[in-house]
Amino acid sequence: MKSLNKKLVKTAYAQEWAFRNATQKELLQFKKKLWKHIKKSQFTPAEIKEKLLEKLQQDRKLIDALNLELKNSPSEATYPLRYNKMLDILNDTILFINDNFDSFFESIKNNRELENYHIKTAKNDVTTMDNTGPSIYGTSKGSILKTVLLNAELIYSGKTHLSDIKPDENLLNKFISFLKKCFGSKSQFWIDKTPNAQVTPLPQTLDPQSIKIEGSDFTECTYFYKDAKTEKGLAYTHSGYAFDGYRNDPRYPYPPGKLFGPEDCSSWIGKTTLGVDEVSTSDLWNRWKYEYPQQGFSVPEGWVNTATAQSLIKRYTPLKISEPQTDIVPGLVWAMHEFDTKEDPEMKGNGKGGHTVLIVKEGIDESNKVKGIGYNRDMPKIEGFGVSSFPSIDQPTKRIMFFKVNPKTKEPPRIINTPTSESTPLLLAF
Repeated sequence: MKSLNKKLVKTAYAQEWAFRNATQKELLQFKKKLWKHIKKSQFTPAEIKEKLLEKLQQDRKLIDALNLELKNSPSEATYPLRYNKMLDILNDTILFINDNFDSFFESIKNNRELENYHIKTAKNDVTTMDNTGPSIYGTSKGSILKTVLLNAELIYSGKTHLSDIKPDENLLNKFISFLKKCFGSKSQFWIDKTPNAQVTPLPQTLDPQSIKIEGSDFTECTYFYKDAKTEKGLAYTHSGYAFDGYRNDPRYPYPPGKLFGPEDCSSWIGKTTLGVDEVSTSDLWNRWKYEYPQQGFSVPEGWVNTATAQSLIKRYTPLKISEPQTDIVPGLVWAMHEFDTKEDPEMKGNGKGGHTVLIVKEGIDESNKVKGIGYNRDMPKIEGFGVSSFPSIDQPTKRIMFFKVNPKTKEPPRIINTPTSESTPLLLAF
């Protein structure tokens, strides 16, 4: 148990540093390339600022039109597409350009960090979510700065779309030796290698040329994506988080998935602890309820039959915490599920969402909170992959759960008899 816990925590910290390190390496490379462009360019800084704002404002209108169109066909859109945050990122990037362009330009010219938007980071600088320091990691400052750098690169190089950016093979292959073997670095597409952007497909029924604003259609948007792998898609900048990660994306089947691809809280927990990406916070809540039928909990009919449920029943053991300072140890999974207490005052139903992280510190702090690592987004204060604090006990509208992760075993089948939410006994063998 202790060895598995240590391995999980070690893996989590290693992944956080690998993502952060890959991010800084690529962004610093973009800064160097920009300086080379600037030295050769005939454009003045004022002209570049004008071009950036014009491009960003046009993209904002097209993204807004896309999002409006997606409301008409939500069931066909992927979760990352349906809940994309490009409109927020573009709005904040426009504000950034208006307020900070001169400082940004000087930071490129003088090869220094931009105040309050520091890229450089060391291994021990573990990301703190909602950080108030100068680092870009853990907040939406990262997504803003990436959007500025990428758009500036496109303007200076005479390109129009993120799909026009070419990967820097030397940078990536020097950084990670196993990239080619495990994660398809033979791909000629930058989007398949970058930790700073992702692509998700558009619905087959959606015609991007039919989305028109002021004489332009969505295929002219910087973030419209088309290549040999994706017929039509939305490329988007990110700081590590995307709702639903990239589950069921045919471009990046898991395993192995995309190295440094975006995750949400539960897709990462599932991959890290179970080697699967189909775990959701609702599954964690169902696993908890399944353990305590005597307390009036029941699980949805059919849930126990799913592969995810079987994995969770075998590998996750719900824990009752009596002594927080000793019972809560690194390597446990913390989960929260939220409820509409007007509809469900006892908080025993399906709820309406939640969150999950991996515990990285023993016990609780003076505010009765635990310390965990994971993916989260509450823009602009929180965005990315890092460490934060969470309540250790139930809240007025939230259930708090802890799970021990069990190692894989070759156990004989177990007969499990549990009630469903329809009060139908369900017999299942594992």
